Amino acid sequence: DVLILIPLREKLRQLLIDNKLVKVAKLEFDCCISVSDMELNGCFLDQGKWLKILGTLEDKHKSLSLEIQKELSRSSNQLSLFSDISSVNINSTQQLLESLNNMNIRIKDTSEGTLIQHKKEHPIIEKILEYRGLQKAISSYGKNILEYVNPVTNRIHADFNQLRADTGRFSCSNPNLQQIPATEEYRSCFMAEVGNKLVSADYSQIELRILAELSQDREFIKAFESGEDLHKATASSMFGIPIDKVTKEMRSQAKSINFGLAYGRGANSLADQIGTSVDKARELIDKYFIVYRGIKDWLYKAGQMAVKTEQSRTLSNRLRKYVFDKENRAEVASIDRQGKNTPIQGTSADITKQALIFINNAIKNTSVKLINTVHDEIILESPEELSEWSATILEENMITAARIYLKKVPIVVDVHVSDFWMK
Repeated sequence: DVLILIPLREKLRQLLIDNKLVKVAKLEFDCCISVSDMELNGCFLDQGKWLKILGTLEDKHKSLSLEIQKELSRSSNQLSLFSDISSVNINSTQQLLESLNNMNIRIKDTSEGTLIQHKKEHPIIEKILEYRGLQKAISSYGKNILEYVNPVTNRIHADFNQLRADTGRFSCSNPNLQQIPATEEYRSCFMAEVGNKLVSADYSQIELRILAELSQDREFIKAFESGEDLHKATASSMFGIPIDKVTKEMRSQAKSINFGLAYGRGANSLADQIGTSVDKARELIDKYFIVYRGIKDWLYKAGQMAVKTEQSRTLSNRLRKYVFDKENRAEVASIDRQGKNTPIQGTSADITKQALIFINNAIKNTSVKLINTVHDEIILESPEELSEWSATILEENMITAARIYLKKVPIVVDVHVSDFWMK
């Protein structure tokens, strides 16, 4: 076992060199120390507050279940022996579909995507979607998370997986802190211990800034340089009107396109998201690409290159390889979308990992602790008297890390100092 390690290292080292992965390998190796410190430090959860929120969700879930059952009763043949309320199992896709059809709500299935498409047709569909959301929250973020509180440290020590995701992003397990809803009611349960503050920071619109850097689209870069609201600036350019004349609806449409294109979404997906026809969505995308021609060209080339070369690279040269059937149109379309998104999402991961390295080195030999990261967000726990210093360290090092990869686009980091994990 010992003798094999050195020749194995040389083989692997040569593979890294051949695949031009030396730089990204060093990034991952250096980041291991930050990750191990983060896991050992853990984060504090107010268990009483968590249980109170869970109780409220369970009460709301039961109440909503009763409301839905009452509405379904009006057209259902499955009445209960003990009440005039329908005995339809809301969690049964077959029974639910049959009941909705009896209410003249004609849908092909009860999948989330289909329900979202038809949610404006009847109030009960909104209620079913809300019911499912609550059910997911209760099962995902219920009492089971309390099982992960270490009895010795009284903190949660999650596992942060550096390389499990294809794009290079962190994943998290035992428990998955990345899936904690970004609402104040949930996040406020993650608190600083007495005498400390939580200092959190996240990159502002980092994936769109990466898209601007990758595409080198001059108009898109100028939108960031102006300091204006990006989505308003985009809408202003798309519709050819002054920025102060942009309506809320126009901004919402521009925002959906900005974020949707970074994930390779097309007109069908956009139409579902903003509640319009596919033709209207296609018209909006066409207007967008007239303004940002460089983005259109880069997205096209990134998708085509992924299909042609069967791989994508990030700005750190991180490599993602694809295995697919080039004769299968659905698989080709999927790789095309991944080829557009991977350089963006993967570069975001590169930046966050570089920031973790810089920050962990900066707080070494202090009582400030690195405790969590969620994609482009990093959280420290700091003694109250060091919290402002920690905020400065966090912001400066996150900007320095991003500057390694983003040369032309302004970098903005939003920092919060609080007693709990800020939204």
